[in-house]
Amino acid sequence: MVQRKARAGYKDLRSFIKNRLYAQEPIHITILIGLTAIIDNDIRHQIKDAAPAYNIQDVRINLSQVNEIIHHVMEHDEGDILVISRGGGENIQLFNNTDLAEAALTLNSIFVTAIDHSDDEPLLQKVADKAFITLGQFLYDVYIHTLEDLSNSKARLIGDLAKQIELNFQYQLTDLNTRLADTSRAYQELAQNADLQQRQLLHAFSRAKRKNNILIILLVLAIALLLLYLFENKR
Repeated sequence: MVQRKARAGYKDLRSFIKNRLYAQEPIHITILIGLTAIIDNDIRHQIKDAAPAYNIQDVRINLSQVNEIIHHVMEHDEGDILVISRGGGENIQLFNNTDLAEAALTLNSIFVTAIDHSDDEPLLQKVADKAFITLGQFLYDVYIHTLEDLSNSKARLIGDLAKQIELNFQYQLTDLNTRLADTSRAYQELAQNADLQQRQLLHAFSRAKRKNNILIILLVLAIALLLLYLFENKR
């Protein structure tokens, strides 16, 4: 069974929780605990201020009856994470039951055990995606580390954005200076062209004025000759 689980792959509990926390999505955890157990209080005490991130449902069952455990394992395979938690006690060999391990292999949920520590690791613990002694501490640590990673990521993002804004500003400033230089050169060329055209017009006007003066003199001479001719004819 352990080889079957290895081939199927162990679900990554830490990554799943971190991704949900990044996305600010709820994390649904169902914990199967004993009828008179107080481990639920211990878990919530260990989670501390990370409690709002986890939607935890405690289901009290008889952890000394394999058939009841299998029944509840299959019945509560609808959340994100399914946990069997036991604070301690005898009869640890109960969790070596092959039918119970078989049921665990069929789960869609991430399957976690938090049962009494033992030198002889029971079969159920070997086929679980994750096994803990203190589940609450793990949930708290993942929450805190994820917040730190998120904070660092935001800081890096802000730094990258600031750098990009600075680069864009420098590019726009360089582009503006280039455009101003081009505009200045265009204005100078325009001014030079206007000055040249003005000089050309003045020169043309001066030439036209001289021509007009010559024409006037010629016209005056023509009129004078005409008058002289008319006067001579009358005599």
